[in-house]
Amino acid sequence: MTDGIYDAFVKGVVERLRALKIDDALKAGTDIGPVVDERQLASNLRYVQIGSDEGARLVHGGQVLKRENPGFYMEPGIV
Repeated sequence: MTDGIYDAFVKGVVERLRALKIDDALKAGTDIGPVVDERQLASNLRYVQIGSDEGARLVHGGQVLKRENPGFYMEPGIV
């Protein structure tokens, strides 16, 4: 019953993530604000790297983003 839905599911999740606005949490229309601090950002990036090192495939995101306002922005990752 669920055979063959993996690719369609992943594609749908990636499309939804691409539609999210990642920016200053106080800006209207922002869906995801920055992570709390540089330490948390480093930890998040480390987990993405660990997944890759252990054989996971990074399908989308997982990178640092630069925005107009200072902050620790990261694109949500799908592994």
